[in-house]
Amino acid sequence: MELVTGPPQLNATDVVAVVHPSGHAACSNFNVCVNKGVLGTAHVSVEVNGRATDLIMIHDQQAGCFAFPGGNLQPEPQVFLSLPLVRGRNRMEFRVDGGTGACADLWLWSASDRIVVVDVDGTITKSDVRGLVASQLQTTTSFISNLNPWT
Repeated sequence: MELVTGPPQLNATDVVAVVHPSGHAACSNFNVCVNKGVLGTAHVSVEVNGRATDLIMIHDQQAGCFAFPGGNLQPEPQVFLSLPLVRGRNRMEFRVDGGTGACADLWLWSASDRIVVVDVDGTITKSDVRGLVASQLQTTTSFISNLNPWT
């Protein structure tokens, strides 16, 4: 057994959510992971835009991550739609048992929004968009060649 000293370190990734005209919403996974210093009974509470929510994530000791009840990495649709979200960027704060925390953004888009995804080296490829957004939008992907964002 490995002994980990010091406070646990929590990590979280950004979430992309799309609201369809019908009111149906889809989102990417809430990936919240922690080092080995957290007990199996730990819970994560979630604040959105500085407001407490009813979202609780439970520690999956084998995976080292947190999940919603039932083992899902996405909240139930009715719970997700009740969050205090605004269109665009929303700040989320995750806290382990009220202590150690991590922040991530939740980006809320309408299904009709047009977006451009640029990776670190400045290219836009179909695989970038497909992996992040296309599965949520269920639409086609366009290529933009020779894009110069500085002009």
